[in-house]
Amino acid sequence: DYTNMSTYYDTITTNGYYDYQAIANQLMHYPASGNSLDIGCGTGLILETFAQRCSTGKIVGFDLTQAMLVIAQERLRRFPNIQLILDNVMHLLLQQTYDLAFFLWWYLVFQPGCQCRASACEPYR
Repeated sequence: DYTNMSTYYDTITTNGYYDYQAIANQLMHYPASGNSLDIGCGTGLILETFAQRCSTGKIVGFDLTQAMLVIAQERLRRFPNIQLILDNVMHLLLQQTYDLAFFLWWYLVFQPGCQCRASACEPYR
């Protein structure tokens, strides 16, 4: 739970700790028209960058910390295709399928008839 960290999380992670533009660039190698899932979306920094480039399809972000989602909700309110959910990955029951599922520095790509693929830095081609 990141409740105590939520007030300064963005300060830490936007000072060169993560390169959100590079992460979004990697994610854009996959079709942007399907449904996407951000596992552990935190304050929505990656979701914001991703949504700016991917205006089609539903984007769902979930996190286990309500305080992080409050910040994400404010940040992402201008994106009508984003839904935020309070949940824990250990208990998450998905109600739909996703074409792209990702979490910070790792992502999984699900495509019909294909096996799940994962990468830490580079997408599979």
